[in-house]
Amino acid sequence: MERRKYLKDYKGASYGNIWDDVLPPSGEERTGSPDQKPLALYERIIKASSNEDDLVLDPFCGCATTIIAANNLKRRWVGIDRRVDARYHIVTRLMSIDKKERERIEKYATDKGWLDRQTAKYEIHYQTDPPVRTDEADPDTIRELPQVYTHHHETLHTHAEMKQILVDQFGLKCWGCNHIPPDERYLHLDHVRPKSEGGNNDIDNRALLCQPCNNKKSDKMSLAGLRKANKKDGHEQPSEPIDLKAASAWTRDYLIKTVRETPYQRPLPIESEQ
Repeated sequence: MERRKYLKDYKGASYGNIWDDVLPPSGEERTGSPDQKPLALYERIIKASSNEDDLVLDPFCGCATTIIAANNLKRRWVGIDRRVDARYHIVTRLMSIDKKERERIEKYATDKGWLDRQTAKYEIHYQTDPPVRTDEADPDTIRELPQVYTHHHETLHTHAEMKQILVDQFGLKCWGCNHIPPDERYLHLDHVRPKSEGGNNDIDNRALLCQPCNNKKSDKMSLAGLRKANKKDGHEQPSEPIDLKAASAWTRDYLIKTVRETPYQRPLPIESEQ
């Protein structure tokens, strides 16, 4: 009886179907994008599926994580995105500019001249003109899709909209001291993580505070720090506090849902051919 034994044709450790050892992006890695993926995750995927000098394509390169991962692993890369700040993220992350400095120079995100000067330091070609199709004569060619967007709004919710959304979802309550005011006029929209520590202005980083908590927190203290200070000073009210972990998960899901449902994300209706 013949017996065969097959040896594995690859070296190194084998990964399963579930990867739970990669942490979400944090600190300097964060760009403020609500759906940003960890750099370590993309480096693992690229390393497992390509070799040095191979070409990596990311047609939705957004905050540039795939591009940075490919560049770190000495792959060639092509990135495409509709967002006006996508090139800004690629350039500043390639330059290893820290988060605080990136925020300071963010006003240059749409300044093509500034970006051109920075891009010149690398072997990068950048263009805004759409590619020209050369296969239209082929009868099997898929028809060209209509334009999906005309321009992009970076601000998805106004100050008033975010406040009303949080009031509707979590009720009239201060997230800092648990005080229940008579109406929404006594609540102010503030940041969970202050902008001085890299917090963004989107709804997933917003909280409702009463006037004393708003003054006490200022623009330096986190919401968690404010809660600790209120408890220490005896300013915590006896009512049930807002669950910050659950609130953060809900607001993040709400933001992602809003991004995906904006007119600039949804395909336009395709007109039927006569």
